[in-house]
Amino acid sequence: MNTQQLLYFITTAQTRSVRQAARFCGVSPATISVVLQQLSDELQTSLSKKSSGAFELTAEGVLFYEAAQEILTLIDSSRCHFYASQFHLAGQLHLAAIA
Repeated sequence: MNTQQLLYFITTAQTRSVRQAARFCGVSPATISVVLQQLSDELQTSLSKKSSGAFELTAEGVLFYEAAQEILTLIDSSRCHFYASQFHLAGQLHLAAIA
């Protein structure tokens, strides 16, 4: 499992469409489908089901969706933290706007 797979899964869950997720991610629908199957196989559970042609999460899929969002958020936060510490970025930034 990798971050790209998590991103594809999250995007598919949010758009509720493999085709739309593929378009948004810049890959083919087949790529999204393969990744979704790989994740299900790795976790040994069904994460989604087709309902009236729409992508729908199973109960396990909802739990995994929430976990995947947390994982990607933590990764992004970590990157920002280490980037800031690498360049010694710290302190307060004050912005003002004139209307």
